[in-house]
Amino acid sequence: MQSHTLTINESELAWYERGHAKSPFTLLMLHATGFHSQCWRQVIAALPDDQHVICVDLPGHGASSKAFHGAWDVICSEVGQFIEALDLGGLIGVGHSLGGYTTFSLTASMPERFRGSILIDPVILDPLRYQSPMAYGSDPAVHPTARRRNHWRDWQEMFEHFESRHPFSLWDRRVLRDYCEYGLVKRRDASGYELACPPVVEAGIYINSATRDPLHLFPQVTVPTWVVRGVERDFEAVVKSGRLDFSASPTWPELAARLPNGKDFYWPELSHFIPMQAPERVAALIEAFLDEVAADVPATTLTGASF
Repeated sequence: MQSHTLTINESELAWYERGHAKSPFTLLMLHATGFHSQCWRQVIAALPDDQHVICVDLPGHGASSKAFHGAWDVICSEVGQFIEALDLGGLIGVGHSLGGYTTFSLTASMPERFRGSILIDPVILDPLRYQSPMAYGSDPAVHPTARRRNHWRDWQEMFEHFESRHPFSLWDRRVLRDYCEYGLVKRRDASGYELACPPVVEAGIYINSATRDPLHLFPQVTVPTWVVRGVERDFEAVVKSGRLDFSASPTWPELAARLPNGKDFYWPELSHFIPMQAPERVAALIEAFLDEVAADVPATTLTGASF
């Protein structure tokens, strides 16, 4: 993929492109919290070579600027400005987790830019969860995620450290390599490498996860929208244990049914990390979605059984 940068509000967004801009549709692929654009590499590799794809490193992630403190509205705003700056249209949004929430928000605020979206385990919670969110305080520095290991000899050490640990042990090994190889940056003191998404930035995003209730956006999301969910999360068990659980789905099971043109795909055999576990399966779903949108067939005519 070709790499580019674009300055938005005095911060720099890194983005990557593959395929032909004259394709009928452009895939806009947005990653999850703590990850980066290159985690999509194996999904993209399974798509036709000429399919136009744009991936963005969200603020605070990957090669984008690190001066970011976790506000979800800033993420949505800056990606929206990115779309306008490049005058992108005919978009098919493909977003995972935080990227799914961002995609959802953008299809509501700029529907003229999108033809549809695939939300892969988006962080769009049961509305009741926004009324009584889990409390981890307001200071990212004391959030458990801020204590993530952040000093590595090289990406190979990171890979070896994670490959046998849950939930990374569930991942396709090619994706885990991409996550590690492209997810580190050199430390300023030249003593090795650190995470491209600083742990305090990741923690800030988690703290804000239950503060952006998107319920008011539902009527505005009129484009065809497929929602893909992994195994459901037991929120009550998480609350009782006080432990963070990133391996199960945070997505409201009724999300697709509440959208004007939504369809639900429940894949309980997979964790929250669907693109990391099953990149070819995700690519096949994307191709089916593109075919359906191109044919302008109602989204309710296709079942999820073949994916």
